[in-house]
Amino acid sequence: MNARSSVAAVAGLIAFSWAVAAGAGGAVPGFSKSFEPSTIGPGSTATLVYVIDGSAIPSPVTALAFTESLPAGLVIASPSRLATTCLDATVTGSPGASTVSLSGGRLSVASLCLVTVDVTAAAADTYESLSGDLTSSAGNSGAASATLTVDANLPGFRAAFAPSTVAPGAQSTVSFEIDNTANTNAISTLSFGANLPAGLVVASPANAFTDCGAPTLPASVTADPGSRELGLFANGFLPSFPALLAGELCVVSVDVESSMSGSFELVSSDLLAGGLSAGNTVTSLEVERTELQKLFVDDPVLPGETIELQYTLTNLDRFDAATSIAFSDDLDAALAGLAVTGALPPAPCGAGSVVSGGSTVAFVGGSLGPGESCTFALTLTVPPSAAPGNYSSTSSAATLVKGGEAELWDAAIDHLRVADNPFAFTKTFLDDPIGAGSTTSVRYSITNLSSTLAASEISFSDEFAPPFGFPVSYDPFPTNPCGAGSLLGQVQTGTANDEFGIQLSGGSLAADAVCEFEVTFRVPVDFAAGIFELETSPLTATVDGSAVLGRSAAAVAAVVAAPLVFTAEFIDDPAESPDTATLQFVLVNESEASDSITELAFTDDLTLTLAGLSVASLAPDGFCGSGSQMTGTTTLAVSGVELAAGESCVFEVELSLPAGATPGSYTNQTSDVSANVNGFAVNAPPAEAELMITGLAFSMEFVDDPVVPGDTVTLQYTIENLTSSSPATAIFFTHSLSETLSQLVVTGSLPTNPCGAGSTLGTSGPAFLFLQGGNLVPGATCSFSATLEVPGMAAPDSYRSTTSALTATFGGSVAFSSATDLLHVAFAPNDLCLESTIVDDASSLDFSDTQDTTLATADGSDPTPACGMGADGATVWYSFFASENRTILVSTAGSDYDTVVSVWEGSEDSCGSLDMPVACNDDFDDGEVTSLAEFDAVAGTAYLIQVGARNAGAGGELVLQVPEPRTELLAATALLVALLMRRRSATRRGAGSPAASAVR
Repeated sequence: MNARSSVAAVAGLIAFSWAVAAGAGGAVPGFSKSFEPSTIGPGSTATLVYVIDGSAIPSPVTALAFTESLPAGLVIASPSRLATTCLDATVTGSPGASTVSLSGGRLSVASLCLVTVDVTAAAADTYESLSGDLTSSAGNSGAASATLTVDANLPGFRAAFAPSTVAPGAQSTVSFEIDNTANTNAISTLSFGANLPAGLVVASPANAFTDCGAPTLPASVTADPGSRELGLFANGFLPSFPALLAGELCVVSVDVESSMSGSFELVSSDLLAGGLSAGNTVTSLEVERTELQKLFVDDPVLPGETIELQYTLTNLDRFDAATSIAFSDDLDAALAGLAVTGALPPAPCGAGSVVSGGSTVAFVGGSLGPGESCTFALTLTVPPSAAPGNYSSTSSAATLVKGGEAELWDAAIDHLRVADNPFAFTKTFLDDPIGAGSTTSVRYSITNLSSTLAASEISFSDEFAPPFGFPVSYDPFPTNPCGAGSLLGQVQTGTANDEFGIQLSGGSLAADAVCEFEVTFRVPVDFAAGIFELETSPLTATVDGSAVLGRSAAAVAAVVAAPLVFTAEFIDDPAESPDTATLQFVLVNESEASDSITELAFTDDLTLTLAGLSVASLAPDGFCGSGSQMTGTTTLAVSGVELAAGESCVFEVELSLPAGATPGSYTNQTSDVSANVNGFAVNAPPAEAELMITGLAFSMEFVDDPVVPGDTVTLQYTIENLTSSSPATAIFFTHSLSETLSQLVVTGSLPTNPCGAGSTLGTSGPAFLFLQGGNLVPGATCSFSATLEVPGMAAPDSYRSTTSALTATFGGSVAFSSATDLLHVAFAPNDLCLESTIVDDASSLDFSDTQDTTLATADGSDPTPACGMGADGATVWYSFFASENRTILVSTAGSDYDTVVSVWEGSEDSCGSLDMPVACNDDFDDGEVTSLAEFDAVAGTAYLIQVGARNAGAGGELVLQVPEPRTELLAATALLVALLMRRRSATRRGAGSPAASAVR
């Protein structure tokens, strides 16, 4: 749990903290704690949150400290995720231990800080947790208490990686165990989600598996290869089809991999069991970068099949070459009969290197320059008699010579997984390529490879939405597709509302039997051209009384689509009736190759837009290719359009508006577009345009944001009657502020008669505004505002705020568009990269800025500087545009906290995609904690300057100076002279080049 989510989660405890502080005469911080969630299943994880509240202290306090011994049976989880937001604090607490402590903390006035740690308990019980007293320089705040209930009526929830340490590119299986063995009751439904940390993805194939759920209502696992989302959705019901029986446990497992080294911490959402939270689970995977790696690619493999074994050798030394590299790998020791087959790669790692095969791989003569690597692969045959299981395969250590001395590289290890799969399972697209907007069929074939055993309860699912959009349009499904009583139908395949596909259940096959069936569906008209793949879930079945997990089936097909952009717009509205309006169409062939579009056609039923709407004049023939034409009066028909690759055309039709049309917005939509692309028939999506018949214009604006949490902001509404003769009455809209930001409320008085006599701007609760009874004569405008209070715990972000649709009476009730604006919340004026402070590049550049960054934050999209110790805290941003080539200095001298300055090439438009900094400095000299970065700015280039608190630390008073580095100015600025001299002295002492010495 990060600091911001912790703050939001414990908002209900703040009032209690205030009460504690007030009871002590306002002299000491408040102290409280909670478990989140407060009830879990045995073995699940909850987060223990301590809140230290400085709302009532008159001055900053130091020496914050407390210690708690957890009640017997309650221990710190592994990993613990122990963290604090208290300034200068040290927290301790080891996984498996029962003591948590804080010391040396500092707290500012009117702020709060947190200590968070994950805990777990194996036994069902009620755990009364009482901390020791919180002490500080202000005195004794007393103890904090909270209760965690471990309920045997909820399942336990645990996760683990196996193996827990792998090399880059190797796979590990993450398993989630849902343990209901202590419960005498069945669980109706189960669901959870988990986002893999950045750098870790679902492997391909994912080998996703679960035995949760009932056979009649199988569970689905979210695990798309290459994605970072995992999840389980088991939607059973009691008593007939529970998701998990009493006294049993079930498992969800998925293969994952990473191409980069590091420590990856996986935190799940809370497990929902029968709609109740049973706690979450946390586990971690170590991916270690080693010189010698091996990887069995795309296992599990069936007995008798072949598999690729890949070796990667990397010289991690950046100075010396590695020569005479040699190692061996006894394959037979891992699995008897496992051996190399097929051709061997020549000179796989440098001239003179040789690899030989058989049951033992022998590699000799390898050579790699500094930082170089090589990869080669061998094809292995798995013996037909191999039993299903995981086989650990370890090479010898590698011998080599580096810098004239002999060295060893650690042995490489990976696990070969041999599957037990008695089925051949395939799927095939019968139409390839497929035209967008057309129908296609997928054929599934399942063969029972056993010559003696029948298979029953055959089941699998195949997700069609996404990618094909929801809902998917199918032809009727075949009946009894795989044996009598088998069923094929549409099911939800994931936790999201748009995740749907087909599912086969209840299939049966005699020994050596085959079943084949087809599913026909429509490819959406807006489907993009390209090559795509659909992969089923693994096949499951019962064979000889035992559950069997088979492989998934995948098929690849090409989709041909018109590379077309088709838009429509009324270019001269709003208009009054009777009058005319011009409808403009734009067609663009976006193909950069030779994809020409011919025979393009569409229709537009104008009466569906507005009764009485008709054509006044048509575009002449040949408006878009020699054969293009336009016909019709109330239904417009366009045909014969031709567009070469990269070509576009614009054409218009003038429409007559019927007399007496009610003011308002009317949607015009064409039919789908039919066309021919290089001889292949395709369809494309329709175009849509809004016809505005003169009525009301409605807008709103937060006129004085960005706003600091706890401050107020002005929200202004504007309504204009655009008609020349029609008064608007009964003008009405509503605005739910809580949908914009929780606890955003109206404060202060509201205007009277804001939009005409008798109109009311009112509230229904502090977070809900409404206007009623508004009235405007033709051409009139009303503008009015409300003052809103932004909650003190609001996280820095941009929050979209939208009203309801605006309604009014013009002889009848008419609905108009809603109004929308973004509310920008930031802890500091330049807290976000998108809101950087501009450093002026005038001829006499001498910029300085002083601000308090104590409440500044580190945004999740902030880049990591190349100096310091990784991600920094309390980041603020400045932007600079160089009008000429010049050397630029950025100094934080005079600041009272440890700063890191990094300079990036780019503007606010490139926030979130910044690459390596052009300059970075942590400490400008030994013993100093402020920074001095120097870079050569190039004329016409934009730069972003990030100032952060080192190593995720806290901010303070920032003094930023960007002086003009002229000789006479530096001579007059004693401080900067001293800084520069120290920097030069450090360089002379061997700190490296000026660029290198800026990165410490």
